[in-house]
Amino acid sequence: VMVYRAQQPSGYAHLKIVGVYTTYIEDIDEKLAFCDLRFIQHLNGWTDAWVGGFDIFLHDTRPTKELMAQMEDWLDYDLTLQRTTETYAALFDWVHIMHKDVVIFLTLLLLVASSNIAAAVMIQTLERTPLLGMLQALGATHAQISRIMLGMHIHLLWKGMFWGNLTALGLALAQSRYQIIRLDPDYYYVTHLPIAWPLRTIVCINVAMIMLVACVLMLSIRLILRIRPIQSIQWR
Repeated sequence: VMVYRAQQPSGYAHLKIVGVYTTYIEDIDEKLAFCDLRFIQHLNGWTDAWVGGFDIFLHDTRPTKELMAQMEDWLDYDLTLQRTTETYAALFDWVHIMHKDVVIFLTLLLLVASSNIAAAVMIQTLERTPLLGMLQALGATHAQISRIMLGMHIHLLWKGMFWGNLTALGLALAQSRYQIIRLDPDYYYVTHLPIAWPLRTIVCINVAMIMLVACVLMLSIRLILRIRPIQSIQWR
């Protein structure tokens, strides 16, 4: 390819393309090329100390106003500080819109899943109503009955969580390795559905499910224990 210098005096140079990249972001793919800094300095007639700008990478992706003000104090009068979110505003607006959709979708998904879990635990507890009545008739306290029922459900809970996690993580691993679900890069800027592995999120979801099942179970037991023992034994 041939590149030209727009400033005066004009100049040009022949370059050889050794690689092509694709981010599926039009503003980057069509306007950004990587080359040797020394070539740019030579083409523009700059000294070895001149550059067009600096990229600053931060560990915290959301810098505070104090940090931004401090960085601006470090700059000379002819330099400006511009965030990436300002440079590619359209892209980040799209990301924020997608993030809201994901939050709404996950919220609805968790509500439906939680309702199904609560209903399943409630039904299984009601099926053991005669057992609760028998334990009451034998003199067991409410605390003892609660511990017995909780222990009976723990096995089922761990079994369900084991197979649930195994299935979910297995599907995620298959997608991460083989990219089964494909996406249109014109709309999503990626060719396949990416998979993240946030260990903290996975642990929090499992802990939340355990707490949900425990709360529903205790509520079910309390409701059933209000029934008199003779009625519980005769429950069908």
